[in-house]
Amino acid sequence: MDIFVGWAANKDERGRIPSWRRVMGKAPSCPDSVSRILEPRPMIPTLEQILGRVDDPETPVVWLDPAIPEDVWRSLPAGLTARGYHVFHIDEPGPVEDRESLLARFEAMMHLPERYMHDFDSLKDCLMGMAAEPSRGWAVLFSNPGPLRQADEAAFEELMEVLESVHETVFEIHMKSFKLVVRD
Repeated sequence: MDIFVGWAANKDERGRIPSWRRVMGKAPSCPDSVSRILEPRPMIPTLEQILGRVDDPETPVVWLDPAIPEDVWRSLPAGLTARGYHVFHIDEPGPVEDRESLLARFEAMMHLPERYMHDFDSLKDCLMGMAAEPSRGWAVLFSNPGPLRQADEAAFEELMEVLESVHETVFEIHMKSFKLVVRD
């Protein structure tokens, strides 16, 4: 018994309504222009869409596909700065491969005070103390977390926890964001 398919109600050469098996086995009946639209393509966000995700107070970590075009990634710091964020590109000088180099990058880039003790608890305390600075908040860009994640996944997870906690506290108190933008 054939199954009636409304959109394929044309009868075949024997006068029967085709079953889904026969319909699915046929060549596409739509024009080439529609077929090109329906081809699976990765969804690459625009710079405006990424900036909108960073502006969302409910999203402390913004994950970006590594397939994002280089020109979009390179224009991200300027776009964030124009929106009032202070931008830190944590792995711009080179790959971050372990906990010590990650914490050292924060110290160098954010000019942390002397009370900073090179651990995540101290980093969290220092970042909380920076709340009064830029108008919109901070954005930490991490373009290649792969080396750190391979060598010390726990350090990467701890960094995310610290930055999420800082974001939630700073936003609640000062209405400013502390975002981690990760290309992974």
